[in-house]
Amino acid sequence: MSRKCPTCQKWVQSTWAHTHKCLALMTDHDRFAVRIVCDLHTHCWIWTGARQLQHGSYWWPTFWANGKTISAPRYAWEQAHGRSVPEGLQVLHRLECSTSLCVRPGHLYIGTHADNMNDRWMAGGYARS
Repeated sequence: MSRKCPTCQKWVQSTWAHTHKCLALMTDHDRFAVRIVCDLHTHCWIWTGARQLQHGSYWWPTFWANGKTISAPRYAWEQAHGRSVPEGLQVLHRLECSTSLCVRPGHLYIGTHADNMNDRWMAGGYARS
């Protein structure tokens, strides 16, 4: 899928946006936005940017902002709410959104690790011990 670069207005492939020269001139917000594709069926905002292997079993969406790598859902939530995630809490996906690559703020909420494990269990992710 291609989209217009917000800086130079040239059409670029969204999956290859990182090679486009204007990215270095973009704000974090614009760099984040060019890496999102909307799923019209689920209404999820699917992250097409970088991912890091987590716990050796799955790839988690990540984004480079303010000189560090952070989770893309965390960045989306913080930008939408204008504040940092409180210490000890995590950005979680609502049960109706089971897409780990979703960064739509309305599909995200703040919770504890225990909340995350309970959501995973409720979604059938694994058995409780």
